[in-house]
Amino acid sequence: MPLFGPNISTMKDKHDLAGLLHALKGKDARTRREAIKALGELGARSAVPALVEILLADQNDVAEKAESAEALGKIGDAAAIEPLVKANEISKERERALIDMAIATPDRRYRAEFYVNRIATDEYLLRGAIANALARIGGTRAVQALFEMLATEAGRMESSVKSAIKDAIGGALRKGDAEFVPRLCDALKHKSEEVRACAADCLGGFSAAQAVEALLDVACDEDETFSARAEALASLGQIGDRSVLPHLEDVMRAGNRVLARDAEHSATQIRQRYPLPLFEDAGA
Repeated sequence: MPLFGPNISTMKDKHDLAGLLHALKGKDARTRREAIKALGELGARSAVPALVEILLADQNDVAEKAESAEALGKIGDAAAIEPLVKANEISKERERALIDMAIATPDRRYRAEFYVNRIATDEYLLRGAIANALARIGGTRAVQALFEMLATEAGRMESSVKSAIKDAIGGALRKGDAEFVPRLCDALKHKSEEVRACAADCLGGFSAAQAVEALLDVACDEDETFSARAEALASLGQIGDRSVLPHLEDVMRAGNRVLARDAEHSATQIRQRYPLPLFEDAGA
């Protein structure tokens, strides 16, 4: 922060939203980031348009955009969902374009791979922040957006970004209730194998009859991918509905040894919830 720059901490303590918003337009990057963070911590809904402007602007650096995404998540205004989705798409496009430029540049002070790794890391941190923001905001639209992000992620750090998105989906669902079950059941039919597997995993947190039925369909579908079936079997064991035991036994007798093992483990989990009595009643 400049020696004679605005005191962001004092502004925050005084809830000086006008001063913090003005600080967003300052020349010092550190001051701007501190102001963004303060607005998020204050939950200032009036700051949403300014934070969205930073998130979507061409000239702001990626770290500042990530800070803005985090602030929007803390504020929790659903109006930020669509801008966050748009920012995620822009991030993917920017990553591809910058990496292409890094590979093509004649400047060889650093190896091209150095530029590529830095670009990919910056954009991964931004997209991770966007996913976390959507999880904080929550609701069915945010969850739907996260699933679409999972389905379309294909950056240089794809695995890391997808892990962040899956964590965000789990966080968003923990804030909800059975209202998410129909959406998750629909996601079991998504064209993306990764989305189907993630939805099957998430349904393990819901004991609704619709969730059990949908998971059973996936677990027993021999045309479904291994990962989705494995997640469905694990979730059935987690839910613990005894009615699925005969179907799990069918999977155990099927040809895939790994899935048979998973089905057996799920069946064991269910049976452990309902132990047999030590002694039979006389005359039973």
